[in-house]
Amino acid sequence: MGVSVSVIIPTYNRGYTIKRAINSVINQTYKNLEIIVVDDASCDNTRDIVNKIGDSRIKYLIHYKRQGASVARNTGIRASRGKFIAFLDSDDEYLPDKIEKTLEALKDTSWRIGMASSLYYIIEDGKARVASEGNINLKRYIPLLSTWIVKREVFEKTGLFNESILIGEDAEFFWRFRKRFSFVFVPEPLVNKYITCDRSHANREKILKLKKKTILNLYKQGNKKLTARFLNMLGKDYRGRGEFNIAKKYFLMAFKMYPFNFGYFVNFLRSHRKNFSES
Repeated sequence: MGVSVSVIIPTYNRGYTIKRAINSVINQTYKNLEIIVVDDASCDNTRDIVNKIGDSRIKYLIHYKRQGASVARNTGIRASRGKFIAFLDSDDEYLPDKIEKTLEALKDTSWRIGMASSLYYIIEDGKARVASEGNINLKRYIPLLSTWIVKREVFEKTGLFNESILIGEDAEFFWRFRKRFSFVFVPEPLVNKYITCDRSHANREKILKLKKKTILNLYKQGNKKLTARFLNMLGKDYRGRGEFNIAKKYFLMAFKMYPFNFGYFVNFLRSHRKNFSES
């Protein structure tokens, strides 16, 4: 019997969390899987830690030059053998029945259903809370990447992750995905998402720089629609920081870039208010 599920774990200098992530896959109630760790040129002890984990289902791949998360995930997809492909960030953790329950949700679904996802816990300072509690608008919801399990044929029809996108590659892929497919949602937390030092407030300036570089890459490619989406995302980031004048600038740039989405202009008009319905 061939491999049913390939779990792809991209990592960079996460020697302090990679074992926890891998063990959470090893300890799944569902066993017919492979674990593909793609090391994006780590310079810490990641290799030693992975090599000491004695499980024949682990495939360890190395980039000798850092290329980014999109490339790492694509490396994993190309090396995978599973009928289904799942993703796990190297500082996150599956709950023991994560794969079993998301696979069950995909069972006997039509070709239009290409993915299953779930709720997840946010773990911060030793405390857990359920993310996205309450009603979720599934028409606008972008699931956490570590909750995804995707049918292989989705990548054959939709393509892989856009390697010019340095951050937010999951959102861009999901936008393309929704043009052809739908997804099923398990309203139960099945993943732990840890808030670590590189996901904290101190790292947000770096994230903003990566988004700006992504916007430049997309603009050079002539992709106005996608450039506008990322400009709008950047506007929301600055609005969330309370920097409303900067937010207005990016919302207006998004609308000028792609005036067919009037929601960008609505965001511009409303960005002087602290509370508004985002488009």
